[in-house]
Amino acid sequence: MSFKPSQHQVAGHDGCLIAKGLFAKPSNDRESSFYSQLIEFDNKKAKSFTDQDDQSGYVGDYLSNWVPSYFGDLTENQLDEPLDLDFDQMNVASKFIPPKGLVSTDKKYILLSNLYEDFVSPSILDIKLGSVLTDDLATPEKVERLHKVSQSTTSGSLGFRICGMKLFQKDEKLPDLSKFKNDAIKIDETVQSDDGYLKFNKIFGRSLTPGTVPDALRLFISNSVDEKFQYHYLEQFYKRLQLLYNCLLDYEVRIISGSLLFIIENNPTILGRVEDPEEFDPLISDKFDINENDEEEDDDDDDDDNENPHKKTIKKLSSLNMIDFAHATFVPGQGPDDNVLQGVENLIKIFEDILEVQ
Repeated sequence: MSFKPSQHQVAGHDGCLIAKGLFAKPSNDRESSFYSQLIEFDNKKAKSFTDQDDQSGYVGDYLSNWVPSYFGDLTENQLDEPLDLDFDQMNVASKFIPPKGLVSTDKKYILLSNLYEDFVSPSILDIKLGSVLTDDLATPEKVERLHKVSQSTTSGSLGFRICGMKLFQKDEKLPDLSKFKNDAIKIDETVQSDDGYLKFNKIFGRSLTPGTVPDALRLFISNSVDEKFQYHYLEQFYKRLQLLYNCLLDYEVRIISGSLLFIIENNPTILGRVEDPEEFDPLISDKFDINENDEEEDDDDDDDDNENPHKKTIKKLSSLNMIDFAHATFVPGQGPDDNVLQGVENLIKIFEDILEVQ
């Protein structure tokens, strides 16, 4: 198993790598510690439900349902070597038991599940949460700089900001971007057409206002997708955001500069084979409800998935995940993270408003 540069990264720092089912990103000890503590916390939470004969709680009740699976840490030199762990083992490991032998004292990369793996032609949206964008370790210069960014963007007014967006194009016709034009930027310079995708950079997101953010969300959902799937995606994300909000109320954490990653399938061949979208689009990936006796799917055609979507097994149509915990900590006794909750709450309201007129 060898790693190569990720082709679907839309925001954040460069240098992320992928292998089959895996995503390796440059990281720090704080992010590794957060994932490790989350695994321990949610395992105890699951056990408490089991002890009470109360199954495993409510849908989306665990923060682990909303984050990538964590498999430990690798050094840079380990990434150049074949990884002595097959993907079937990784699937088992996703039940919050990091595989042995991966942890190194010289941490450079954090090893996570690849959230893009189940999609053929994904459109991707990265939304940074919070109006406060720096943690207690930031320098005064960084605090001042990012405070100005927050005050001049929707980070300050809405508690979230679109950081990057990548839209699949099934034809060469460009969407109408006239709603996003303003005197501060040239909108054409914030969007790049490349290899069948439209890529919107961070300047596009910083130029948005509370009035144009809903238009950007509509564009993400509607580009290259017919009305049946548009409504389905909007409804699924609306439900997921509500579940996530309720989940976060139970966690005493501070997640600075964390993001929500929205992904939708846009491949016309895949979508053309779907009669009922909900059949292939569960609200969450329930990591505490994995049946170990289920037969493994045949993955022999995975290498040809992108080349021949007709042979692609339909695995997922959309997903919502929380990512980026390099500045995240558990804070027992201090209550939930209002900085993050504000942004999620405002997103819920915007999706609700869009659905009402859809």
